Amino acid sequence: TESLAVPRVLVRALARAPVFSSASRPARDRLLHAAAERRLPRGAALFNAGAPAAGVALVIEGRLSCAVVEVTRERWVRRVVEAGEVCGVASSLDGGPLPCNITAIAPTRVLLIPADDLRRELAADPALALEAGAYVVRELRRVISLCGAIACHTPLQRVARYLLERGDDTGSVELVDTQEQIGAQIGTVREVVGRALRSLESRGLIGRRGRRIDLLEPNALRDVAAWNATDDAVLAAS
Repeated sequence: TESLAVPRVLVRALARAPVFSSASRPARDRLLHAAAERRLPRGAALFNAGAPAAGVALVIEGRLSCAVVEVTRERWVRRVVEAGEVCGVASSLDGGPLPCNITAIAPTRVLLIPADDLRRELAADPALALEAGAYVVRELRRVISLCGAIACHTPLQRVARYLLERGDDTGSVELVDTQEQIGAQIGTVREVVGRALRSLESRGLIGRRGRRIDLLEPNALRDVAAWNATDDAVLAAS
């Protein structure tokens, strides 16, 4: 069949990916055959701010940073895109400019689905169009929540929120970001992140084992983070 010409890992990845999981199998096959793989070394740019995205990028392995960089060289990492996640959706839908630079922060392999092909399939597949719209709404909700945290919460609260958002079922966080990268995502700097982690540890709220952080008192950590039911809803929907 047509899909046999495409590596199975890409077929499975697209079938599980946000935006594309509701598409019909023929639609996914057409998108796969229109797509191109790209391999990016660490530090290589995939998309530049101000230009429309060439398409939706699905990360197969590695990580991408979506960062807003000002002329002052100040940098805010709006999002880190992990394996199995996508970026460039909104720009691919409306053809508008990207608001951020998208760069590999590790050796990264992506599947790039051309914007024109995606729009063609959206026009023909209501389920795909509905999922794409829902994805953009979830992203908007997440960014509004993040902007609110940066505007209204202290760095200590933001570090606590960062940990709560990434805690696994065992109550631990495996840090893949450096303290500098954490700071760029929550609107502060490396030194402040380090102080916040030491403060939480001295209070007995977290324990540190190398790059693993145990959330020893999650309810107290939620109090520090000023976490509420809205945060739970946003996290569950993301």
